[in-house]
Amino acid sequence: MYLLHTNPKPMYIQVSGVGLWKIDPNEPFEVKDDYLGGIIIERKKLEGLVECRIVRTRTGLDFDLKNAIERANKARAEGREFRVKNYIKTQLNDRIQFNLPPRPPAPEVQAIIEEDGIDLAAEGINLIGAGFKVGGQMADMLKKVAEMEKTMQNIVEQNRLLSEQNELLKKKAMEPPRKN
Repeated sequence: MYLLHTNPKPMYIQVSGVGLWKIDPNEPFEVKDDYLGGIIIERKKLEGLVECRIVRTRTGLDFDLKNAIERANKARAEGREFRVKNYIKTQLNDRIQFNLPPRPPAPEVQAIIEEDGIDLAAEGINLIGAGFKVGGQMADMLKKVAEMEKTMQNIVEQNRLLSEQNELLKKKAMEPPRKN
């Protein structure tokens, strides 16, 4: 059995008592045991891992890469959607419903949310805090605060320069007039 995925990064698979495998993207990977291959596909189907079938051609045997890549892309898209929907459902049903703050998503889910531009606030989840990117009105407010801090620093610097000029003028006023 051959396996294939289309993720941008290599996929690592650990099977207890068997070993650790690295599967490079868009390249068929051979698993000698069909039962083990089926278990691996079941574990990694949300990440887009599919079986790459072998087809008979006029010149011999070849991989059905086109079909496998289409199925891997579809499985990956469905897996990404499932993970985000599962996160949203879990937070709404298990946390927000009981007036508890939502937890930040797992790093993989957070990456999907950011890549796909999903607005969690529209789904009823307002995340502010550690582990998640601040967005929306809070981001605008933080930007305004940063601008105000910069303006304040400029004003403090101008005040310092004016104070120095004032001291120089005072010293100059205290000096006796020069005779020509």
